[in-house]
This record gives sequence, C-alpha cells and structure tokens, in this order.
Amino acid sequence: MRARLVDVAARAGVSEATVSRVLNGRPGVSAATTRRVLVAVDTLGLERPARLVTSSAGLVALVVPDLDDVAHPVLVRELTDRLALRGLSPVLEVPPPGAGAAVEAERLEAVVGRGVVGLVLVGGRHTDPAADLAPHRALAAGGLPVVAVGAAAGRPEGRALEVPVVAVDDAAAADLAVAHLVALGHRRLGVVTGTGRSAPAARRVAGFERALRARLGVESATGLVVRTSPTVEGGQEAVVRLRERRVTAVLTTSLPLALGVLRGARQAGLRVPEDLSVVGHDDLPLVCDFTDPPLTTLRPPLPAMAGAAVTALLGDAEERLPRELAFRADLVVRGTTAAAPAG
Repeated sequence: MRARLVDVAARAGVSEATVSRVLNGRPGVSAATTRRVLVAVDTLGLERPARLVTSSAGLVALVVPDLDDVAHPVLVRELTDRLALRGLSPVLEVPPPGAGAAVEAERLEAVVGRGVVGLVLVGGRHTDPAADLAPHRALAAGGLPVVAVGAAAGRPEGRALEVPVVAVDDAAAADLAVAHLVALGHRRLGVVTGTGRSAPAARRVAGFERALRARLGVESATGLVVRTSPTVEGGQEAVVRLRERRVTAVLTTSLPLALGVLRGARQAGLRVPEDLSVVGHDDLPLVCDFTDPPLTTLRPPLPAMAGAAVTALLGDAEERLPRELAFRADLVVRGTTAAAPAG
C-alpha cells in the first residue's frame, strides 16, 4: 500500500501522512485537501475505502454551453472515448443559452457538488477575453482539476484562467488558408466572421490580417473583414458586402458562415469557385463532402486535442504538457477553391 500512498501524495501535492489521514477518516484535513486526495485516488484508478465510495466517483464534468458549434459534439465524443480508456465517465453540463456569470457559477457549483473528479470547459465564457472567470479559477484553486478547450489568450493581469489550455493555432490556420489562395493567384481576399467576442474567431481574423501583410504586403485589412451574425443567414448576407469589395476569395471563421456564403453566392449569380473561392473552418465531412461544390475547409485535429485535454486533466507525470498547447489545423482542399478569375 505504501507505493500507492506515494503515488496519491505526488498526484495530490500533499504528504503521505495527509493521504493516510483522509483514507482513514482522521480529522485535521480541510475539505479542499480531502477533495484533492480523492480526485488523485480516482484518477489513478485506485479503489476508495468503502466509506468514501459515492455514486459519482470517477465522473468528469464536460461543460459545453454551445452544442450548436459544429466542433463541440465531436469534441464531446472524443473526450468521452478517452475518458473511458481511463475508467472515467463524462457528465454533460449544458448551461442555458445566454446564461450570465451568476447563473454559470451556480451551475458549476451544482456540478462540483456531485463529486466529480475533474472539469473540462469546452467553449463558453472562457473564450471571451472580457469575461469574469473567478468561479472557474476558484474551482481550480480548490484542488479540482480543470482544463479549458479554446480559451482566450492575453487576458488582463489577474483575470487569466490559470488552468491548462488546449486550443487550435488559429494564426497558423489562417496563414495556411491564405497561402493556398495566394498560390491560386488570388490577390483580393476577404474574411467573414461573427460579431461576438469569441477568442478563437478573433484569433482567426488577426491571423488573416497578418497573413495578408506577410504574403501580399497589405498593410491594412480594413474593408476586407466582414462582421455579421455568426449564422448561415449572416454568411449569406455577407456576400453583398463581399461583392462591393470585389474580393475573389473569402475565408470564414466557422462552418455555418461558409455555408451561408455558398448560398449567398448562388443567389447573387456568382459561380463557386470560378467567380469566388471559399474556405471554411471546422471540417465536418458529412456536411463538407456534400455541399455543391464540396467545401474546402480547415480541419482542427479534434481527436488529438481531446487526448491532450484528458492528459492535462489527469496530470500524467510521464506526459508533462505545456500550460498552453496549440494544435495546427489541416487544410482539406475540395471543390470551392480554384484559380483566381482573369481580370
């Protein structure tokens, strides 16, 4: 048993004596420390003493505020598969649409009250650079393992999430798309993005602007960035403004916006890709393979991201990961990009 005490103590960041007190029900250990020890026991796959066994042992909460985001259901499936390999089970928590900080804090407290051994935040308030994340930081400070997927970077001092972050390298993804379009002869490029404060979308736009400077010498992308509702309808409406700016290729920051651009182009009498090339984001083969024409998209490596999130959550000593881990997306070239039109 001593070797197990050593493992649990190292994982929980406490002494072996503290682990012994928790497992034997002795006084003198705070609630937060007790929780850290029990989380370590569960994530190491060890059995709790009978008196400490609860129906929630081995549960990990997946907090997913936006299931309409096409990437999030895929991430949930991948996270579920990888947690199962560790003997853990997911509990899906979907806060009400538009829930404010107070409501989200209450929901988080309720989830933690069920005795979960970890928390994975997928999208939501933590992707908003201006959001108050005090409740999230408090959970992590209290000993509960927390990992964020897609979190906002560059928060003001004192407002950082202070937990491991797994995200897409959005700047590199935007550069990959721009490089593809420039190689096809396009020189007037535009980007369509949502009007919200999503950090991933903002990073994609910033990456687009940097890529224009580096590859085409465009010092200002003003007029080339179209902000609209982050929906199919928003993408459709953006085509009117794209035509005014005479762009021959467009990058969108989400799949719904790309689908809207395709619809809007068709209604405007534009041929894709002969008159307008389109690159989407968040590849779903079941959708992108069957648009007309099939959609060229950026594909984030969601399985690898889910694996890294679980590794970071469980704090595997043999697989130390950086505090922030950014994954490169792949460009899946299909039928919506082609050589720039003559003239």
